[in-house]
Amino acid sequence: RVLDVQPWSGPVGGATVVSVRGRGLLPGDLHCRFGEAAAVDAWSGGASRLRCLAPSSAVTGWVGVQLSSFYGALSSGGSFYYHAELVASGVTPAMGPERGGTRVTVLGGGFRDAYTLRCRFDNMSWAVLARYVDESQLECSTPVHSLGAKPLLLSMNAQQYYNSGVQYTYQPAAVVSSVSPATALAEGGTPVTVHGAHFSQASEAVGLLLCRMGSTVRRARWASSSALVCNTTRSAAGEVRLEVSNNGREYSSDGVRLQLVAVRVLDVQPWSGPVG
Repeated sequence: RVLDVQPWSGPVGGATVVSVRGRGLLPGDLHCRFGEAAAVDAWSGGASRLRCLAPSSAVTGWVGVQLSSFYGALSSGGSFYYHAELVASGVTPAMGPERGGTRVTVLGGGFRDAYTLRCRFDNMSWAVLARYVDESQLECSTPVHSLGAKPLLLSMNAQQYYNSGVQYTYQPAAVVSSVSPATALAEGGTPVTVHGAHFSQASEAVGLLLCRMGSTVRRARWASSSALVCNTTRSAAGEVRLEVSNNGREYSSDGVRLQLVAVRVLDVQPWSGPVG
């Protein structure tokens, strides 16, 4: 009897290496049968386990899995799900630091909840878990990678990966070294120049180049890879940390501070003068 099928899903194109665990397996020439498809050869996969290559299917959905041998058919007890090729239309944010750790949302269609959902970036030998949000959204955290645009590959069974046609760009992490002027009015509206490194013009183009002053976030204006301009907003007087993000998610953590001061006119002397 078939007790377990792993992985439990694969693409309609077939070629999934499936491990079938059974009870009462008999020696001999064994075969696997998926639904109404022709039986395929099976080979040993360890104690009480067989492996077989899932054939292609003309339709998506669940099919039964049977084992057969020289002695006849063994009763079915397993199921396998054929899914359409996973489709992605975009990833947001589409960029992040090379150190990884960016939580990205993959937009697309045909996703199904499974513990074997995976994202892989370029040709990395290992993949990261993908969290199912709904049939059109997944979430995954980027691994450490080299700089540049990398294709995003998706898998529903942690075995077969398909190029989604979507790319994710690894950038150097933004670094903040100083800000000038170091003092600005708490009333807001003061443009300050942030000096540092790895500020991305591509991030500005998609509205993801940001300054964070304390808890306030503002879009930044790119001047060069080592300078950008941000306008302060009305805030309480005091010292605030100023950090920069190239993707709207991860910010620098360099501890540069901006002093906000409140200016109030208390007295005018003399209080009058001639019109001339």
